[in-house]
Amino acid sequence: MNWRYRLMRATSPRWPEGRSRRRGRTLVAVALITAVAAIAIFDVGCRMTRTTGPEAGPGVVPDVPTTPLTAAPPDRTVRVRLCGKYGCESFTLALKSAYQIRDVDSGALLVDAHRGFSTLAVSPDPRSERFIRIGAYPYASGHIEVVPAREPALVINGNLYPGSLVIRRDGRRVLVTNHVDVEAYLPGVLAGELPASFHGEAFAAQAVAARTYVLYHKQVYGAKRDYDVLPDERSQMYVGVPGPQFKIATLAVGRTLGEVCTLPDAPEPALFSTYYASCCGGMSQGVNAAKPGDPQVGPLRGGVACDACRDAPYFRWKDVRLSKAELTKRLVERYPSLARLGAMVRFEPTATSADGRISRIRLSGKNGESETLVGEDFRLAVGGRQIKSTRCNLLDDGDGVVFYEGRGFGHGLGLCQYGANGLARRGLSYREILAHYYPGCVIRTLQ
Repeated sequence: MNWRYRLMRATSPRWPEGRSRRRGRTLVAVALITAVAAIAIFDVGCRMTRTTGPEAGPGVVPDVPTTPLTAAPPDRTVRVRLCGKYGCESFTLALKSAYQIRDVDSGALLVDAHRGFSTLAVSPDPRSERFIRIGAYPYASGHIEVVPAREPALVINGNLYPGSLVIRRDGRRVLVTNHVDVEAYLPGVLAGELPASFHGEAFAAQAVAARTYVLYHKQVYGAKRDYDVLPDERSQMYVGVPGPQFKIATLAVGRTLGEVCTLPDAPEPALFSTYYASCCGGMSQGVNAAKPGDPQVGPLRGGVACDACRDAPYFRWKDVRLSKAELTKRLVERYPSLARLGAMVRFEPTATSADGRISRIRLSGKNGESETLVGEDFRLAVGGRQIKSTRCNLLDDGDGVVFYEGRGFGHGLGLCQYGANGLARRGLSYREILAHYYPGCVIRTLQ
């Protein structure tokens, strides 16, 4: 590959299902990959360094002026799939400005309107197998882009969004994708991920992590499908344009403009998947314990101690009991192949990570057959809101299983959000926070 900055590609995507593979999207991914060559190396990185001044100590990162490298502007447009990963039968749309509608495949201009419109339903046209209907008007295309004259102007299902909107018909459903500049996208991520009461340094650390995450996933998966990320926990939360109480989110994005986390000492500097979770419960886990197909990289090796998240609502969580019948039902719904086990009668952890999380669990059926799942996959299948982390113990009480002594909320990879807030309130900067949770990473700036 003739890329100055290669990608650390995962061998198993986060979403293993098949994707739309439009050849035109490959150009977008290649443009961004080329743009990563514009990453400028900051001496103020996430390396744990010591200054020579009298007040310096371990972990202090000095603010050293740098001169960024320059190159052609990168393609910073990210594609967020809205209204369901596999589309929806209909959604509502309003426009708050003048707009154009273009056919994506031919580039033909279909509409050039000088003002917006109130809420209308968007759906497949029932009288055609190819057309899309907005309100009562069918458009002679199954793949359109709505481009407002100013931003933000898209109101989708009642929520305001920046950028443009691509709508593609897929049988009796429509696929809805928000195309938005990464810097306009990020405030909506921060507002969805963090409480407005969090410290500004925690917001800044989250901004860098979220920017890195979405650009990494755009690079790795962008050419393989027609979207980059989802707007929920499967990727990262995204609420569109945040409310006025989240001015702190916009400030954090502007303050960290273009900053990303990269791997240390790589022959060609590379982004990595900057995972983060609500509360680690006291220690992060290594990436391969929860995601065996991901590349094992230093900043995600786990084992990072964290005593700054003790005030989190779910640092410890209450015991949860689920019947074996309910567990069987939920697991089969998520993984239909498990139906071959019949009624599941035993749930046995077979491996735990260094921080005490269940990394593998064996499911045994009444018919004597068994199957082993990754602990995090098991948790999400049976209910990630109920079983808040795999850092817990299991007790078989006959016809049910009790999950007890639970700690933390989420997969526990990378940055701990409540821990970041705790460290910020102790006086750490966002660079020091990133250095703590992604050991050895280097902050660089996209130009």
